[in-house]
Amino acid sequence: FSTAEDLARFGYMLTHEGRIDGRQFLAPETIETFTTRADVPNSTRAFGWDTKSQEGYSSAGDEFSASSFGHTGYTGTSFWVDPAEDLFFVLLTNRVYPDDTDDQISQVRPRAANVVHRAIEGPPRPLLPGPSPGESSD
Repeated sequence: FSTAEDLARFGYMLTHEGRIDGRQFLAPETIETFTTRADVPNSTRAFGWDTKSQEGYSSAGDEFSASSFGHTGYTGTSFWVDPAEDLFFVLLTNRVYPDDTDDQISQVRPRAANVVHRAIEGPPRPLLPGPSPGESSD
């Protein structure tokens, strides 16, 4: 468990080659080793991290780059880092309240990541299928 502020600092450090506040906490090579996908068939895992699936479902959504890596937690949390885009995403939730039988968080995680990424990196896009604002539906 952690706080949003601490995870934001951690994300910043990971997007800046292991440095924050003028101090080197992790060598860039260590980050690369821990976030490089393992050579295991049908797996997107690295050492302790997930990596972005290029096909099918990813809790990182559709917008994070192929070099992104992240981790999810039992309570619905999601933490994704995209060094290529110099951004990170933190989602802290408690999806187990009042019980842990609902799996809707698997839909919320990628949608939230997409909304945040688009708000930071790209032009506004519709959240629902259909024409963009100002476009004709013809």
